[in-house]
Amino acid sequence: MKRVALAALAAVTACTEDVTAPGHCPDFCPSGSISGVDTVLQTVVQRDSAFRGFVRPHEASTLLAATLPGALEPLDAQLAVLGSGDERYEHSVRGLAARFPGRVGVRIGFDEGLAHRIEAGADVFLMPSRFEPCGLNQLYSLRYGTVPIVHATGGLDDSVAEFDPATGAGTGFKFTPYTPAAFLAALERALRTRRDSALWARLIANGMAQDFSWSRAAAAYRAVYETLVGGGAGA
Repeated sequence: MKRVALAALAAVTACTEDVTAPGHCPDFCPSGSISGVDTVLQTVVQRDSAFRGFVRPHEASTLLAATLPGALEPLDAQLAVLGSGDERYEHSVRGLAARFPGRVGVRIGFDEGLAHRIEAGADVFLMPSRFEPCGLNQLYSLRYGTVPIVHATGGLDDSVAEFDPATGAGTGFKFTPYTPAAFLAALERALRTRRDSALWARLIANGMAQDFSWSRAAAAYRAVYETLVGGGAGA
C-alpha cells in the first residue's frame, strides 16, 4: 500500500490554480523534506496566533501533540505541515520533522496556493477543531476528493457524515468526545477503510458529489420561509 495522506487544514481562500493536476505537491520542506509524496499525512496550520487544532494550550494543543507521534510510529504515513503560529507549536511540529525524517515535512510561513495544493493532494484531511461555527476547509476537502476527519462539532458535524462501510453512505469520519483516544479511533477507521480500494473510491465519490452551493442553500431557505408564512410554491 502507498503511504497515507491525512490533513488538518486552516482557513485558506479560493485558489485559481489547477490543484487537481498530477504532481501538484512539490518538495517544499526545508526542515524535514518529504520523499515520494504521492500520499501525504499533512497538517496545514493558520497564519494567526495559534495553529488550527492547537488553539488552547491545555486542551486542543494536547490533541494532535498527543496523537500524531504515536500515529506516525506504526503507520506507513507522511505528514506535511505548512503555516505559522505560536512559537511553541512551531517548535512542536519541527520536533516531529526531526523525529521522523523523510516522513514529516515542515514549512513555517503561509502560502495560500501551496496550502490548497497540499489539501488537494492529501488522502485524508484532519480538522480537529475544538469549536467550529462553520468551517470551509472540510468543504474544500470534500470537493478535492480528500476525506475529512473532523471533530463532531458545529459546522463540521453538520457538513460531514460518518462513513458506513456496510451501506457505503457517508463522506468522512467524525470523533467525539474531544480526546486523543477518540481522534485516533477515527483515524484508524479511515485507514482501515482505505485498505479497501472500492470502499475508498465510494467514499471519495460521495464527498465530491456534495452540493454546498448557494443555489441549494437559497432553495432550502425559501422552503423554510414558505412554511413559516403558510404559503405554497406559487406564493
